[in-house]
Amino acid sequence: KSTHYTPIGIISLNIFLFEIFFICLKFVKNKLTFMKKIFLTLLCIVSVAFNWSQINAENESECNNSVINITIREKPDSNIKPHDETISVVSWYHNDTINFSFESYEGNAWFSITNINTGQKYTCSYSTLQHPISINIGNTSGIYQINIKTTIGSEYEGWLTL
Repeated sequence: KSTHYTPIGIISLNIFLFEIFFICLKFVKNKLTFMKKIFLTLLCIVSVAFNWSQINAENESECNNSVINITIREKPDSNIKPHDETISVVSWYHNDTINFSFESYEGNAWFSITNINTGQKYTCSYSTLQHPISINIGNTSGIYQINIKTTIGSEYEGWLTL
């Protein structure tokens, strides 16, 4: 498990290091040349900038790793007779991938996933025995329409907004 540092904690650490650095410069100011002082100052500034970029990268990574649940519903015009509102397909988006899991075997499933904003379309087919079925769609923002047809005649639809 990685250690997570808050921005305040890292900034406080960097301020403390700057204070120690400048105290040391006062004691050795006769022994250091002007260029060495500039080099050490730049080194401290780069250290702060690097730590700040690490904070931003961690925060962005945390945002990108969230799981988005997707509601998949049976289409009303499906060949299967209407039944109680049960969930036949569970779906979620995580790390650029839409995942599907069928509650029961329905033969093969044909997937069509379309980014409404860009028109980009993903199509593929898998056996509904596979758990989970994973389809990489990347992380392009937009509204995605999901259509699924199975061998036994079920049709499902869902929507994902990134």
